[in-house]
Formats: sequence, structure tokens, C-alpha cells
Amino acid sequence: LDDYEDTCIGKGYEETMPILERIGKSHGDNVKITVMVGKSKAEVLAMKRTADIVVDECVTGGYHLASLEGLSMGCAVFGYLTPDIQSILFRMAPGAKYLPWCTPKVADLESKIRLLLSENTPLLHGVGRAGMEWMEEYWNPKEMVKHYTRIYEAL
Repeated sequence: LDDYEDTCIGKGYEETMPILERIGKSHGDNVKITVMVGKSKAEVLAMKRTADIVVDECVTGGYHLASLEGLSMGCAVFGYLTPDIQSILFRMAPGAKYLPWCTPKVADLESKIRLLLSENTPLLHGVGRAGMEWMEEYWNPKEMVKHYTRIYEAL
């Protein structure tokens, strides 16, 4: 990434990589860890379409496009969300009873991923499917544009 120092510093890359490497080593051929750095958007999206888990970031408490893409593609998405961000997401998704993220801080990321991997495959796929269904119901373009329309009309 050309702008790594400006955009990624402090988002947990240095803390997250050793966690993913340990998980990859301990699971052998059953888990493939892929880090998408310096790849085109098309390559990143193609890889996410084949993934079961997407790790956004578990440090700052915000969410990024990585989360939304992973959820929309049926992946279990890990990303820490602060209470303030959770509140904003619930306001953006009126009627939602839950948020589909797995939300550990980076210190708990490894144990939470291992827990999900240690359970049976239907649980992993169920978490991903719930995220995709949530996105279809609450984050679809028809609903999202209403927020921007209200802002525009208020101006």
C-alpha cells in the first residue's frame, strides 16, 4: 500500500499478523491465511468470495469496507466495534436486533477465531449466512440512500 503509514498505522496490522500466522500453522492444510496487500480491488473481492472468515481490524473500534464486503459475501467477519460505532450502526440499520460482526479486541482475536474454527462447519457457515442476510435486509442500497436523502433535504 502506498499510503500504509497514513491509513493503516494503528489499525492492528502488526498485532494481527502473528495471530493469523499461529492459527495458520496450528491448523495446517485445513486453514489458509491470505493477506491481501498490494492487490487490485478485483483480486481482493475474488479472494473474499472464496473465504469463510474476513478479519477487518480489532484495534480502533471502527469498521471499514473490508467488513461490509465480507458480510455481504457470507463471511464471518471479525472487527472490534466500540459502543459508539455500534450505536451508529443500529441507527443506520433501523429494526436490526443485532450486528453481525464478531467483535473481539485484538487481545482476544486469536481465541475467538480458534473458537469459531473449533466448532463444526455449520456454525461457521451460519455466522456467515447471518451476516449476508443482515446486509441484504439492513444495508441494501435502497435503505442506505434514504440516510443521504434525509441529510440532503435537511440542507
